[in-house]
Amino acid sequence: PLPLAEVQAHLRPDTALIGWLDVNWKDSPDRWGFVVRHEGPVRWCRLQGEEAVLRRWQEQASATGSVNIGRLGYETRIQPLLPHLDGATHLLVIPSGRLIGVAVESFEPEPGTYLDDRFTISYVPSGTIHAWLCARAEATDTDRTAAPALESITNAAGASSNRNARRGSTE
Repeated sequence: PLPLAEVQAHLRPDTALIGWLDVNWKDSPDRWGFVVRHEGPVRWCRLQGEEAVLRRWQEQASATGSVNIGRLGYETRIQPLLPHLDGATHLLVIPSGRLIGVAVESFEPEPGTYLDDRFTISYVPSGTIHAWLCARAEATDTDRTAAPALESITNAAGASSNRNARRGSTE
């Protein structure tokens, strides 16, 4: 892994690198989210237990016959990170654990609105790989954001955002 300062050197002020850590400690689940910005320390947030939120959603499902999984993902994984996302318009998501293969852009802050309405979302395997791709792009005098390389990773992982498909548009 690269030192934090090297990873941060490849983050723009409007970009946040986010991810999650789910651990079971003595049969007790512990969930954390983190945010890395272009400067400052890594911001860690203890996440509300998904079990409590799931119970609330199960009650809703019993009462209404449905549950909004996009809203659940937003409430448990994104909302706690919001205080550290001020000024961010681009999220670099490091999927892990339960979120591998989950399109976080489909998380719903409000019914009918999606996370990618507020943020551009890209997926990276790690902060180190992101920094390495950016440095490689700079060394070859290509796009300094390494967007093409990051897009190929996103597309290869099958998790790229497809807003029109998600919303059922035929445009």
